[in-house]
Amino acid sequence: MSQQGTRKKLKLKEVKTTQIIDVWQDNFEKELCEIIKLIEEYKIIALDTEFPGIQQLPYKVSHEKDFEFKLIRESVKNSKIIQIGISLANEDGEVPADRPFTWQFNFNFDEENDQIKQESLDLLKNAGIDFKELKKRGISREQFSDLVSESDIILNEELTWIVFHGGFDFAYLLQMLYGSPIPDSSSSFYNLLKSFFPNVYDVKYLIKDLQYMKDSGLNKVAQELKVDRIGPQHQAGSDSLLTLGVFFKLRDDVLQQKMKKSINVIYGIGEGFIVSKTKDYLQHYKLKYHQQYQDMDYTHQNFMNQQMPNMTDYFEQMFTNMNPFQQFSAHKIIQNLSNHQNNMQMGYYSPFFNIMQQQAELNMMQGHKNMDAIYKKKYSSAKM
Repeated sequence: MSQQGTRKKLKLKEVKTTQIIDVWQDNFEKELCEIIKLIEEYKIIALDTEFPGIQQLPYKVSHEKDFEFKLIRESVKNSKIIQIGISLANEDGEVPADRPFTWQFNFNFDEENDQIKQESLDLLKNAGIDFKELKKRGISREQFSDLVSESDIILNEELTWIVFHGGFDFAYLLQMLYGSPIPDSSSSFYNLLKSFFPNVYDVKYLIKDLQYMKDSGLNKVAQELKVDRIGPQHQAGSDSLLTLGVFFKLRDDVLQQKMKKSINVIYGIGEGFIVSKTKDYLQHYKLKYHQQYQDMDYTHQNFMNQQMPNMTDYFEQMFTNMNPFQQFSAHKIIQNLSNHQNNMQMGYYSPFFNIMQQQAELNMMQGHKNMDAIYKKKYSSAKM
């Protein structure tokens, strides 16, 4: 038996703390060698990245299912990756008990000369990423590409890669390894992805049919599944470790290993494009009011992407449970929000409120019809 096989292991769910190795130019080769040794036994790799933000599309998208892929491609080809995080485990959800199994690769980045949105810069600095060290000690992307391309980390059918909403993660990684921007069609992107990474699961796609979490981000899904975070949020090492924990929790306790049909599908790209009832509103907004969306800063775009679907869920559930008179009151509240949105600095969101007003009116009308039917039935019974 190999020395690897005799080492003590722990179930990932039992791990309460672990060292996340920061990889810089000066220890890159050493840590890469360690990873290459470990993947002989630990063949599940969770991946996360940190990058300079989402760029604006310079053109309109005619089909909503292409929107996310085009956005990813344009953002990635014009910017540089900042961090890559990976975490390792074996098929049984076990990790080494006596050595680290999570790394974050810190790439050379100059905040003054390299393209980055201010909101992203502030977010990453607040998360603890040291941009002075990135400029001074960051890994060369060319060296990363050269050494990783020569290793068994890629083009290896024995490895399985795990991401959460991983379009950006793989786009950045493929661009570095491939040496040029990713292809301009989602089908070609999938062909390239499968060549470099033959087995991939996107957790966001895995939960697409779970009503209570399908529109949630990584943190909320982890909270729902009671998976604890180790390390700071918005750093790639910690995020990859959380993704790994969420994957095993889903596989073992929720989906019970019925996941084969979801392999090699990235959420939001090609066949991974999903329009849920709540996301219909968001996609409608992005297409019909494309230029307004592009003119928003990152904070407002993030609000659109993260908060509005949840707000729509909330309003739909609220109206479903209301009687007609409550619905009428709620309709008035939404109407007031729409009328005063400029004072609320929400001028861009008028289409959303218009949609919600329409939803309110439909529910209110249906509620009145139901109430009328009840009154008629009672009145008829009383007359008899």
